Amino acid sequence: MLAFTVFSLSFLFSGETKRPVAFAQSALTLKVDGRTLGLSAPPLIRHGRTYVPVKFISDALGYQTQWLGPTKEVRITGWGHELLLKIGEPVYTFNDRRLTSETSPFIEEDRTYVPLRLVAESFGADVSYDATTKTVEIRRTALSDGKRSLWLGLTESDVKRLLGAPDFRGVSRYGAQIWLYSDEPAGPLVVSLKNGQLVDLYTTNPSWESVGVRPQMRLTKAASSFSFQYRQLTFSVEQNMSTPTISKIVHGVQNGLLLAYIDQHAQANIIAVRLSSFDHSLTVPLFNYRYEGDPANVRAFQSFLSQQRRQSSPEADETDARIMAALINAFRKAHGLSTLLPDPKLDRVARLHSEEMTQHRYFDHVSKVTGKTLGDRLRDQGVPFSKAGENLAQTNDILVSHVGLINSPGHRKNLLDPEWDRMGIGTSDRNTTQVFIKTP
Repeated sequence: MLAFTVFSLSFLFSGETKRPVAFAQSALTLKVDGRTLGLSAPPLIRHGRTYVPVKFISDALGYQTQWLGPTKEVRITGWGHELLLKIGEPVYTFNDRRLTSETSPFIEEDRTYVPLRLVAESFGADVSYDATTKTVEIRRTALSDGKRSLWLGLTESDVKRLLGAPDFRGVSRYGAQIWLYSDEPAGPLVVSLKNGQLVDLYTTNPSWESVGVRPQMRLTKAASSFSFQYRQLTFSVEQNMSTPTISKIVHGVQNGLLLAYIDQHAQANIIAVRLSSFDHSLTVPLFNYRYEGDPANVRAFQSFLSQQRRQSSPEADETDARIMAALINAFRKAHGLSTLLPDPKLDRVARLHSEEMTQHRYFDHVSKVTGKTLGDRLRDQGVPFSKAGENLAQTNDILVSHVGLINSPGHRKNLLDPEWDRMGIGTSDRNTTQVFIKTP
């Protein structure tokens, strides 16, 4: 098990150390994800750049730090990435790539100082400076379209300020507010807010990316396993690239994960990217995971999960249906097909079948109660059609349902049939029914 242990180290040189010039102590305020942090030693300003003790990197950002004495280098690692900095040298290495910076680490009063912006941005964080308040703010891995950035923990008011009012507001089965931005160019955004903060963000829009990962690009590399620490437990996920799966964890942030959803039938195989908090991703769950740790911590985590039970409701069913409809039309549009018109009668056909499957605990296109087929159900509702098709899905998460259907050849064929002109979506708890027709 790989544990991301936080080290608290003070790096020392044996022998003479040259004192850097043109530096001064700074009265800067440092914030990480909105939280103001104190430092055992103040930041230093050198040639207009902000430097912090490497201990700040390990304590505040949660990365491992290691001093390599023979080469006078600092190794900073976390979430599968490695940054190697050499004292006094502008050349550094990030994930085996040799790069050059205008900054370099140095030692002052037995402390190793590293360039704050270089380290934070290398690991996918956003760094901003407010000259009025003299505040440097670090935000963890964000999804950004070049003009706007969204990150976990962002407040509800800030989400609205950045994105505007959503096209649809709903609720999830886990007590979160769901904001759907279906009219975003090139693909919808699905935002989940809980206790006034952003806890989950999903998009198929290739304009949005994080740490170089975006929809409609190819995922060429992902760790075969992924481990992280949370709630004083070690969680591990197996995700071999050669094993068919619909999601890969590609990056970790302090309070959550970045996932890429995969289209196994496309060369540019990332369908969507998703930032999800630990609580959300582990509760749903969004992937299969194992965890271990002290028995008391295990019991505390299991108690937490038991309190996050799914709560089915008509509002949650409607929310899932609206999201699914938006995703289907975005998928069709991306493949050069016409979008499908919503049809209230088709919605009713789909919803009634999902409700029956939930109530009677079966999963089939043919009713286990009445023996009726899709054609029978359409005629019962007075729906004329010349051709009809149906997709069924059963998962804990509507977004995962969508990706699963895309990766199933038969369901994918229905989603991309050019003859359809109308659709209906109905959900009930874990069950989703999609109905497609060609009108006479």
